Amino acid sequence: MSSITSLSESQLRDQANYYILNNDEDNMSKNDDIIRHMIAANGERIIRTMTNGSIRHGPGYDVIGEGGETYEVKATASAKTGDFSVGGLNSKKGKCDYIAIVDMLNGRVSIIPEKIFFNRAKLVDVHGGSFRWKNGTGPVNFNTINGYNAGLFAEYEIRWPTNKIGGSND
Repeated sequence: MSSITSLSESQLRDQANYYILNNDEDNMSKNDDIIRHMIAANGERIIRTMTNGSIRHGPGYDVIGEGGETYEVKATASAKTGDFSVGGLNSKKGKCDYIAIVDMLNGRVSIIPEKIFFNRAKLVDVHGGSFRWKNGTGPVNFNTINGYNAGLFAEYEIRWPTNKIGGSND
């Protein structure tokens, strides 16, 4: 079975995790450009690999898949509060085929069809529309926004290469 991450991607994730663990929130909020770009680039490479596509930053998407489908990629490697968050999603509505969310900390990927994402996701009105979800390592209350979104993330999680993209993986 293939792995989602290559050695260089694994090293980038390790560097990102080291940076996060060794910097406090105040320091990261002032100096996080490098780490955010590392995480974003790594997330895009993972989706490019999964879709046999290419990284092409267009209006509202980051990756074009082998069949011409477009993916907006959001990646995160921080869950200090036990929850994850990716932002800047409001401007992506109607501009891509899929929203691809990469959890670099746990090596999880969810690829949700854009129409389903914007129909069902509960976005928080900060950072241009944030999708927040509960880290799946502990108990999840599905009656909260983060718990509900964790369920949506899990529903479209890709256990690559065995699951198809864009379909529910029940």
